[in-house]
Amino acid sequence: MNANLLKKLSFDRGLKQSSIKNYQSVLNNMAKDFNRKVITSQFINLNIEAILQRYNDKSHSKQISILTVLLLVLSPKEKKKPSKRNKPIYDKVNSILIKKNNDYNETKQKQIKTPKEELNWIELDTIKTFIKDNEKRYIKIYKSMPSVANYLNLQKFLIMRLYTDLPPRRLCYSDMIYRPLADFHKLTPDELKRNNYFALPTHRSKKKGIFFFGADNTKSKDKTVGNGVKIEIPDGIMKLINLIRYNVMFDRYLLYNTKMQKLNKNSLSKLIQSIFMEFFNKKVGSSMLRKIYISDYFKNDIPLLERKRIAQIMNHTIGVSMAHYTKK
Repeated sequence: MNANLLKKLSFDRGLKQSSIKNYQSVLNNMAKDFNRKVITSQFINLNIEAILQRYNDKSHSKQISILTVLLLVLSPKEKKKPSKRNKPIYDKVNSILIKKNNDYNETKQKQIKTPKEELNWIELDTIKTFIKDNEKRYIKIYKSMPSVANYLNLQKFLIMRLYTDLPPRRLCYSDMIYRPLADFHKLTPDELKRNNYFALPTHRSKKKGIFFFGADNTKSKDKTVGNGVKIEIPDGIMKLINLIRYNVMFDRYLLYNTKMQKLNKNSLSKLIQSIFMEFFNKKVGSSMLRKIYISDYFKNDIPLLERKRIAQIMNHTIGVSMAHYTKK
């Protein structure tokens, strides 16, 4: 992104720096794709067909990002106010953007799987059956030799359970902080608000462990989640945690990378994809798992209160659940 465009987006448009940074990244990648230093309005006018063709097979979000930055370059000072020279191409790009968004929303409302989703879809029962049939073998291997490699293999089953035994969150488990259950109940409202926690009872206690997602990590504007979301840890997940909690630094984080350091969101996202490619030969990420879970759970009539409960746990609204995640 050249300095002049950057200045106009900042001062004339008044865009947030976070938004400008995202647009800048898209433009820089586009410039690399076309072996250029910067993308200018002149280049777009002369090469619009090549640009559209280049990204025609990309994901919806990728295409929307490309079309959006093209419009910014063509009309940098104000939305829908391109110069006379840029207006024909601006109108063309804008009409394509509107159509793609309309088509996308129509598809979502019909709850139809995309070709990519159809190709990589795994039924929830298939995942659960795989866990049931294979988890014991990995537990046995880990018990006989609790090495880092065997722990990381067992952690794959823990991750699969996190996204199938519970209504799946996005990537919230990556930064979960450990607290003993007794200490968790002593946390201040401010401490609870800021962080995600997993709280465990003493090893011999019959009390349930807890996952807690702080209000600052909750996107929903629903007042019912204003104090965060607390979920009892299911037995299958607790069994794995209890098995490995004394051999791994569970006094710090829930999930670890190959260096036995905290697993960040980006690494968790990649790890989920690698797990499902390894075990199912499917390209499945956290978003797809949310779709799989909701589509299975809501395939029969579900009371409104139950829909609200699931939406609260998954950190979205019922509308988002029905439009973006439920598939036929």
